[in-house]
Amino acid sequence: MERGRIGPGSHGLRDESPRRQGYNSPLLQPEPRTGLGTAPGLVQGRETPVTRSAQAPSLTLLLDTISSDLDRVNAWLDERYQPDHPRLAPLIEHVRGFRGKQVRAAQVMLVAQGCGGIRPEHTVVAGVVEMIHAATLVHDDLLDGAAERRGMDCVHRRWDAHSSVLLGDWIYAQAFLQATELSDNLCSRELARATARVCRGEIRQNLSAGDFDLDEAEYLDQIDGKTAALFEAAGRLG
Repeated sequence: MERGRIGPGSHGLRDESPRRQGYNSPLLQPEPRTGLGTAPGLVQGRETPVTRSAQAPSLTLLLDTISSDLDRVNAWLDERYQPDHPRLAPLIEHVRGFRGKQVRAAQVMLVAQGCGGIRPEHTVVAGVVEMIHAATLVHDDLLDGAAERRGMDCVHRRWDAHSSVLLGDWIYAQAFLQATELSDNLCSRELARATARVCRGEIRQNLSAGDFDLDEAEYLDQIDGKTAALFEAAGRLG
């Protein structure tokens, strides 16, 4: 799976330099193979113990390494969630409260950190991914008939279905506008593909609702579009 990197000497997000072959962060480097729990190996013609890799760092520890980067993503989002008409203000302010763990933005930053370093453009990429995710939440809540999102009324319950659909569309449009302003069109291309997969997965789920003969392959294909597509895009763009 090809992943792009933003860096000097590139025109945006793609970089095939040798630096991508290794991780720069010491947290992501495998620790020396010492200690017990060994498997047999051959060194200079004789059997020697070779240990398994040390336990991977915890998610909390990894997220701590990008906490300032995620703060910049949040500041970027605050600037972009500005209504261009006063009547939009209450709806946009409401959606800003839906921010959760921001796992997709974190994925962009962690992949970038491990593949050459985090660049300013990664803040934009991570923010755009989060905006697209927010738009899907607004639409999903309406489609699912949900009442609450993270302890808050869903948009369609607080206002109405029309407002929910149009607000989600507004967020999509703002996200893709930001993506097109990057020097390379890789971001907008990857996210357009991911968004199309998400929509296709949602349509297929809706059309197969109540189908108790749905086989496992079809089910997995549906959720691949609904959930995995945006994660895959975030990984590619990191």
